[in-house]
Amino acid sequence: MNEEERDFRNGEAPSRLWATVLADLRVRLGNGEFADRFPTDRELCAHYGVSRHTAREAVRRLDVVDRRPRLGGRVRRPPGALENLGSTLRALGTHLALVETARGRRRSRPIAAALAASPTGSLDVVVQVLLADGEPLLVSELWLAPARAVDPAVVAPLLGLQPGSDSFLVAEESVLPAVGSAEICAALNLPAGAAVFCVEQLVEDRDGPAGWHRVHVRPERYRCVVRWDPGAST
Repeated sequence: MNEEERDFRNGEAPSRLWATVLADLRVRLGNGEFADRFPTDRELCAHYGVSRHTAREAVRRLDVVDRRPRLGGRVRRPPGALENLGSTLRALGTHLALVETARGRRRSRPIAAALAASPTGSLDVVVQVLLADGEPLLVSELWLAPARAVDPAVVAPLLGLQPGSDSFLVAEESVLPAVGSAEICAALNLPAGAAVFCVEQLVEDRDGPAGWHRVHVRPERYRCVVRWDPGAST
């Protein structure tokens, strides 16, 4: 006798079982248990002792799994803050244009450490400005790992301007308030020393760290940015 049959006999609503399964799946996802493969419906039914309907309802509400019949599934990575910003602006009909403004070599000990590079060496940097309806919204700096031929076009998916791929993933992300440098403030048409949001992202591919993405965003163009977490309760 499975859990649903016991609930029927006890007069309890079996429809609540999906919530129990869902809660446990979220814990297991958070622990990285399904990095390689998500279980099939049959495997979930056997593990939790529930019907296929209950298992499917839990996975549907999880909403981060691409299902493949009889093969299990693949967990989708949640969108980052910058992806959410770009996709939201696109949905609102905002005209977005990414313009390259500079290329060169720079030094940064923290970024070099994140990219497993020499702390005294220089890294290739590509600087681009995102225009929203013709006005600068953010400055993107893509720092490339040594000997990595990363196409700067990877920035567009990172900003939510076009669909991403599994070739490059954001392994780490942080969003903090900061004081813009003179260069950043000038690029964003802000007064010197103005406050901005600074987003730092470690970008990886199958071979490991590929680049460091540093983005400075004007804070007053849009009042708030809502981050949607597909794994959170609705």
